Amino acid sequence: MEDGISANHLRLLNRCVLSAQSESSEIAVDCLPESVTDAISKRMAEADAQADVRIALTCPACTHGWAVAFDITSFFWTEITVWAMRMLREIHLIASEYGWSEIEILSLNPARRQAYLEMIGA
Repeated sequence: MEDGISANHLRLLNRCVLSAQSESSEIAVDCLPESVTDAISKRMAEADAQADVRIALTCPACTHGWAVAFDITSFFWTEITVWAMRMLREIHLIASEYGWSEIEILSLNPARRQAYLEMIGA
């Protein structure tokens, strides 16, 4: 296999290719020729067109355009981290103002928790 294949691409191929043979001998996925891995990748893309989501971007200064892969894992973990930090901030603000415990604050529904935050000017 050529050096041009990424580690992530190779990892995916290893998980998806059950076996590969040349004549009568088994071949490891990382030893497949680039033409074969390209064909496998093309077929996988045809089977699930939404697996490789790309986002079109344009530079506002020079209007150069390009596309980047949407990394759902990074997006997901970023969203969880932002949500967790927001919850900790809300808990801190309400607990500091009212002296309630974390459990008491978390037992409030989101609308009620937001109402208390608005009353304390947060």
